[in-house]
Amino acid sequence: MKKILAFIFLCHYSLFGTAQDGVDAVDSTKCLVTDVKIVLNQGNKYTRMPSISLNIKALKAREMLISNHSTFKEARWQPFHQNVPVWEIDGTTDGTKTVYFKFRDTFKNTSSIYLGEVTLDREVPQKAKIEIVQDKELSKKHPNAVELNLKAKGAAYVMISNEKRFYGKKWRLLMADRPVKWNLDGHEDGKRVVFAKFRDHAGNESPTVSDEIIIDTRPPIRCKLAINNGQKVTTDSTGKVNLLISAMGATYMMLATDDSLFAESLWQPYDETLTYNIGRKDGVRKIFIKFKDNSDNMSVVTKAEIFQDTYPPSGCGITINSGATETYNPDGKVSLKLTAHDAEFMMISNSIDFATYKWQRFQESVAEWRLSKGKGAKTIYAIFKDQYGNQTGIYEASILAK
Repeated sequence: MKKILAFIFLCHYSLFGTAQDGVDAVDSTKCLVTDVKIVLNQGNKYTRMPSISLNIKALKAREMLISNHSTFKEARWQPFHQNVPVWEIDGTTDGTKTVYFKFRDTFKNTSSIYLGEVTLDREVPQKAKIEIVQDKELSKKHPNAVELNLKAKGAAYVMISNEKRFYGKKWRLLMADRPVKWNLDGHEDGKRVVFAKFRDHAGNESPTVSDEIIIDTRPPIRCKLAINNGQKVTTDSTGKVNLLISAMGATYMMLATDDSLFAESLWQPYDETLTYNIGRKDGVRKIFIKFKDNSDNMSVVTKAEIFQDTYPPSGCGITINSGATETYNPDGKVSLKLTAHDAEFMMISNSIDFATYKWQRFQESVAEWRLSKGKGAKTIYAIFKDQYGNQTGIYEASILAK
């Protein structure tokens, strides 16, 4: 796990003033606004809604004027802001929309006109269609191999799935008049359905369309295995996980934590839920499963994995003022150095109950920490946790405030 280092950047801003010795006077008759950069809709060229965001960069700008009209009618000067979270473009019709900008500097000098464009598109792709085409000769050796003819007016992308929910599938470019090679799911006789939906550049999606075909397979099909309901991480120190299992046509199943260990496993009756123990060994843990039916037709091996993290950060510690035993800082400020292998978060407190303190990103050092008020012995407490929530005990360091 990666350590996160937080950097503090100090920025200095200076205002224009009168000419002084060694300083050039500012020309107050020329607009000083430069380096203008405008980003509409977070850089997306298309939008499905008339509400967009504006991101503006304009060096030395103090005021800005924004309008949907080149004449800036009804627009009002306002203080310059880099970010405008919501701006309403003309939503009466779809098409390319232009937003116009002008800026003024400290001396009220006005810049040239700048503009940005975005395309409003709210119409979904039309006449969506999918057709499964199977080569008779090829299907003898590879019954699951088919080609898909895909069409939709106005579409730029297509998503294809053997399941209606499209779980885990991604959008792909729609290549006009070019069939897509596709593999059907399953290994048993029966009907197969392929689903598709289409999307344009703006993100408008068509309704789902489908086509079906009958193919011939034998062993158990649609074999699936999910650990802890699809969770990516387990922190259970007992090593127990819950399995969700499915395989159409299966009557028996066999599990192993290594696909080479099936020889040591036994067939057991098929069940859709099972509590399984993977032991305690932090890292990526895999579970393999295969199925068979009453005729001993065996499925392919299915696997699932989960990351096991049961130990909190290690090698933890906190040091005040590089290990000094006393501090004479009148404001009670000290510096801290923190160590914690695999820590993602930390909580630092002047009290052992950590009241009113919150978790923050782990960093190896804190330039300034204010001790509790008063003189005498002061203790600073720290706890750490990793990205999966495994939390350490309390670590502490003390110093004498004089």
